[in-house]
Amino acid sequence: MSGVIVEEVRLLLISAAIGILLLLIYDGIRIFRNLIPHGSFFLALEDFLYWLAASLLIFWMVYRSNDGAMRGFIIGGAALGMIVGQLTFSSLLVRALSAVLGFPIRLIKKAVKKIGRKRRQKRIEKEQEIQ
Repeated sequence: MSGVIVEEVRLLLISAAIGILLLLIYDGIRIFRNLIPHGSFFLALEDFLYWLAASLLIFWMVYRSNDGAMRGFIIGGAALGMIVGQLTFSSLLVRALSAVLGFPIRLIKKAVKKIGRKRRQKRIEKEQEIQ
């Protein structure tokens, strides 16, 4: 194989790896959203920041590896990496980590509710004693 083709295959593999990395980062955002539900403003802000960071990462990769020359197969490789990751491990990873990380959060919420109920009960008892 010629050196040009070898270099293009290398760039394709790097861009696919970048695509998988971007998917993992977005999976982290999805896990965060599962653990801490929030409104549409913050969802939009998270997405905006993610895509800003993703575009900067891809630009940096293209600039470093291909002297800034954008090639279609680089974007295609990143998309391919994201698609392969989504079809293979992404959904399982998000579900598993959401469940594992959500368990302590559920315990904390349950403990806080229990403390709140006890405080309310004490307040009610004090009010009844006063009357």
